Amino acid sequence: MQRTDLTELWLEAGFISDALKYIPDHVNITISDPASQPPTPGAPYQAIIASSLIQYDGALMDTLPNLRMIARTGIGYDNVNLADATARGIVATNTPDGPTESTAEHTVAMMLSLAKRIKQGDANVAAGKWGPRGGTLIGIELKDKTLGLVGLGRIGKRVANICRLGLEMRV
Repeated sequence: MQRTDLTELWLEAGFISDALKYIPDHVNITISDPASQPPTPGAPYQAIIASSLIQYDGALMDTLPNLRMIARTGIGYDNVNLADATARGIVATNTPDGPTESTAEHTVAMMLSLAKRIKQGDANVAAGKWGPRGGTLIGIELKDKTLGLVGLGRIGKRVANICRLGLEMRV
């Protein structure tokens, strides 16, 4: 399917709406509401941009006679039955690098949150506990600490780089 052939697109979830500017103006776009609701049987959709909320199997594919492509927004095909798609001539794609940066940043954010005791500090502020506190909320610095990673795929490598270069940790 060429880009100019596409006229009907269904989005499983609206979270990718910032990417819609790349879709040509002649394409009719439908966003699922709610996100976990499968497309209406018999709908004219030629392509689906899918997250991980709905299982795409042969039974669902058979209800969409014009479907030619399922484009996953994640790294895998966990919710797309590839054998069923292939048997029906439906192309399935994914975005292996798509979540790398976001996941790595989230990992480092969680590390910083734990090291700086952000949750506990936020709870104190919410409870109106202002002012100096004892050493329990001081937290630790990550600089010069050692980080052990299990696996150095795309995400692990990015976490390692952020921690080594940005936080001066030993990795």
